[in-house]
Amino acid sequence: NQSKMIKQNSIYISMPIDRFNQIREDVIQVDEEAYKILGVSRQTPTSEVKRIYHRLAGQFHPDHGTIFDENQKKQTEEAFLRIKNAYQKIIEERKSQRYS
Repeated sequence: NQSKMIKQNSIYISMPIDRFNQIREDVIQVDEEAYKILGVSRQTPTSEVKRIYHRLAGQFHPDHGTIFDENQKKQTEEAFLRIKNAYQKIIEERKSQRYS
């Protein structure tokens, strides 16, 4: 989403493509933490990243059905959000690399 927004704005102001790519990389930079959260590497195929994400998201989804106390529920929600955000960052990075 960020990449799309930056691209639209760069087209609007007639920004050169190399400047667009530089800004995109500065804004959408995936650190190793996202890969650690999912337990994958940069070499892991996207299909495998997706499979692992779905497995982890299912385990930590707040509506999983398991009865938690408030503290456990909060920890589960935080873990789910970290997993979701890590996956989104990795996928966005890979999409932007494909279009470069």
